[in-house]
Amino acid sequence: RARVYPPVPTYSAATKEVEQRDYERMLQDFPELADAEAVARVRGGLEKERLRGVARRGWAVARKVMESKKRELQRKDAIADNLLGMVQMARENEAMQAEINRVKAQMAVFDTLRN
Repeated sequence: RARVYPPVPTYSAATKEVEQRDYERMLQDFPELADAEAVARVRGGLEKERLRGVARRGWAVARKVMESKKRELQRKDAIADNLLGMVQMARENEAMQAEINRVKAQMAVFDTLRN
């Protein structure tokens, strides 16, 4: 079995501890820095909230735009379908008219043959 050694503090961990200690000592020596830092922290939180709100509103606007585009496309599709239906009906009418004309011509031929 491998023996588990107590964790050896790394250089970076040691320097972090030292820096943290220095920082805390400096804040004790200059309390106005601590106040400024607290203000900055609060401001940062507020800014983060504000940006969250902006992002939320941005998404809402984008969603509305997308929905309006979707409705517009559906409307255009409906118009196109109507136009296609009209074209189809016109073609059918033309075909029927041609058929009627052909029958009339045949009837005229039969009339001339009969007379």
